[in-house]
Amino acid sequence: IALLITTVHVHEERSSPSVASMERELVEGLRYLQERPMIANVVTAGALFVLAPASMFTLGIVFAASVLHAGVAGYGVLLAGLGAGSLVGAVSLILVRARVREDLAFAASGITLGLAIALLGLSRSLTLATILYGVAGCMTMINSVAAVSLVQRVVTEQLRGRIFGMVSSFNHLGAFASALLVAIGSGLLEAEEAIGAAAA
Repeated sequence: IALLITTVHVHEERSSPSVASMERELVEGLRYLQERPMIANVVTAGALFVLAPASMFTLGIVFAASVLHAGVAGYGVLLAGLGAGSLVGAVSLILVRARVREDLAFAASGITLGLAIALLGLSRSLTLATILYGVAGCMTMINSVAAVSLVQRVVTEQLRGRIFGMVSSFNHLGAFASALLVAIGSGLLEAEEAIGAAAA
């Protein structure tokens, strides 16, 4: 059967999008964001909510070693807390998603995420830091799902793919900016100060 499968050749025709069509879709997406401030705010805030947590991953091992004095094992505990928090966030969404407005969930989770990261920069206990990593993981999960739900509910079907593409692009820019800022700030700030600055 395996030999027969290898003899099957599927000829797929693909048409590459032209530069003009991509530019037109980009302009349409940007125009839609200008006309819909709420969606523009979701896209922008979503990128910022990616920027701040990225500092936790970039500086996490340094923070665990130099501030918490817990070494690599401590960093593993922090990541376990992050994963557990993400799981709690996912389960919470399943249980209460129909009863919570997406815009309120997006705003509340973003604010709580910033507070958790700020407190993380002040923490000196592995237990407290692990709890805060869990809170950050939970809020990140809720925030990202709320953002996707908002876009799906508000954006028209014709523009939905383009807006999701812009959301993804902004999120990647946020992650890149976070890594760049961490690289620049690591020479000027301690790990806990850099994490606190990211939260601010």
